[in-house]
Amino acid sequence: MSLIVSAFGQRVREERIKQGLSQEELAEKAGVHRTYIGMIERGEKNITLGNIEKIAIALEVSISHLLDESDDWIEGIRKFCKSYNIPLDFLPATLWEPKVIPMIRGKAFEFCVQAYLSEILPQNIWYVDKPVLNPQFGFHDSDVRIKHLPSGKVFSVECNLAKKGSYKYIAKEKMSELRVKCMRSRTLGEEMVKNLAPKYKIPEQALKVHNDQYLPSDFHLVVTSIGNAFYETDQDSSLFIWEPSEKGIEFLENLRKLFGSKNGIQSIQDFAFETMYIAKSKDIAINQESGVICTRRKCDNKSKCGFIPNYPVIQIPDGTIFPTNKWYPITESEKVFNSLQYLSQKRV
Repeated sequence: MSLIVSAFGQRVREERIKQGLSQEELAEKAGVHRTYIGMIERGEKNITLGNIEKIAIALEVSISHLLDESDDWIEGIRKFCKSYNIPLDFLPATLWEPKVIPMIRGKAFEFCVQAYLSEILPQNIWYVDKPVLNPQFGFHDSDVRIKHLPSGKVFSVECNLAKKGSYKYIAKEKMSELRVKCMRSRTLGEEMVKNLAPKYKIPEQALKVHNDQYLPSDFHLVVTSIGNAFYETDQDSSLFIWEPSEKGIEFLENLRKLFGSKNGIQSIQDFAFETMYIAKSKDIAINQESGVICTRRKCDNKSKCGFIPNYPVIQIPDGTIFPTNKWYPITESEKVFNSLQYLSQKRV
């Protein structure tokens, strides 16, 4: 499919999500079938001029807005660079800096999760947003927030990419394994440990030992994309490069078949990034129920200290898309939300 068709589909998707419309709602407004909208957004179908006009009218935007991918975002970049004194000519070089890339990718993933959950969750039941917050240091705020409209209860979601280069195949158990990077961006200092320990209701010494780790009360759920597990650091340029092993490619190809992906033009790399898993924070924490053991040398309660490991493990047996250790495909997210026993807007 042409790049024009792909770019058009992306613009339609972005505009639909920005307006808070589901695919079904846009299809109804445009007088087309819901699956037609889905195929357009994925770049799988050519579109007639008549239907381009119908979709533009339904979205209340101009046809040129949907066809021209070079207006809004370019102007936004110009304004950003001017506001923060960034020479536009050097922006690409700045973005390619090895220290910058992980920060940008991590933040961008939060928007990916917001967009995907907005698409798959019934919008008459769930409201998905990404709060822009300036939190007091030491407190953790939601990367993505999901509100259950009937009850008014709120889920907080932590969005973390897989750990770089963490994919491995365990032949003896016929299982693929990868890890998720899930830790504080800043280690808690002694003063913050002293202030936060009473709020967490744990001893200061315990928080000091685990001062870069989260507790399940920091957020309700974790979402990850598996793509980063197949990246390595290039020794010459220090850049992150896509370099899955033969076994990794085999795993991804089999996983794509099991998911039943109908997008024949999608690269295996794109599939890896779009493949997301979700878990409840309490299910990946160190406790007797999860069976996760703490590896901190100074931890005096290694089987149930309650902290979330820096790199929670996802294990997926051959022949299935479902991990063994309470991670679930993000397509199952509504079931995961509904299975929570508690829900509170108040967190420490």
